[in-house]
Amino acid sequence: MKRACMLALVVIVSLGTRSIAQAQVVNASLNKLEVGLGEPVTLMASVEHAAGSRVEWPTDLGLGPNIEERSREAFAVEQIAKGQRSRIALTLAIFDRSVERIPGFSVELTYLDGGRHTLTIPALAIAIRSNVDPTNAELRPSRDPADAPIQDWNLLIAGLSAVLLLGLFALFFKMKWRAKEPLPQAKRVESVSPHEEALIALDALEASGRLDGEALKAVFHDMSEIMRTYLGRRFGFPALDQTSSEIRSRLRDCPGSHEWGDAMNAWLSRCDLVKYASANVDAEEARTSLYSARVLVDRTKESAIGQERPVEVARA
Repeated sequence: MKRACMLALVVIVSLGTRSIAQAQVVNASLNKLEVGLGEPVTLMASVEHAAGSRVEWPTDLGLGPNIEERSREAFAVEQIAKGQRSRIALTLAIFDRSVERIPGFSVELTYLDGGRHTLTIPALAIAIRSNVDPTNAELRPSRDPADAPIQDWNLLIAGLSAVLLLGLFALFFKMKWRAKEPLPQAKRVESVSPHEEALIALDALEASGRLDGEALKAVFHDMSEIMRTYLGRRFGFPALDQTSSEIRSRLRDCPGSHEWGDAMNAWLSRCDLVKYASANVDAEEARTSLYSARVLVDRTKESAIGQERPVEVARA
């Protein structure tokens, strides 16, 4: 009888451990929403899990032939209120203009009792710029040229010499002609403020027509990333690398948060429900949330702090 009671106790403890271990939170973000071909972009993924369980990151992400992993950095496991958090930073490069999102990938979580569970890091939308930043872009290694037999070297050299000579003459006359023209004045480059950048991104999302599509979960993810980027620039903290609860804690110390903090937290919480809990949404709610994001940006911009205006938020 005593032995049976002990066995039952072990089973209960094991089931309780597994239940605690299964309460995970998966997050993923990019350090930029728009990149050029070959330009590095950092994907930050994190898993919140029970203390003692272990996250195994895959050696091959399986992102496809047009997205390459350049490097990775796995951080030490952090202790948080609900257990532990494991994080990894992946440096990627994209080599195809048709890529619209970085696919999700799977990670393995090993529990204290030896059980395993597969988690999925969500896919992230990204836009490819038409131009490439030469200071950041990394090109793929070129292939060896195919052997092409040349029958007459003298003819080839004569042709190249003629082309080079014509080019030098054209360059000479062009430089002589332009020497008489006044030099154009350099245009003044002005940086875009955080709230202007956020409003431009929200306008682009609305103009894309995706709010009337079926992939509304991805739309809410992109709206959340735009607002996280805005909050990080506006109040000076790494919002893209933080969870929603960490952002809410940080916003409490921001100027004027007593006026708009609750509305911002409600908006972020609704986005989390759509992204991670697959809450049902429709096109009308997506448009309402986008409009509310504009209102929150306008309400929290530097020139608006202290003004008494109502704040509208998407319905919970």
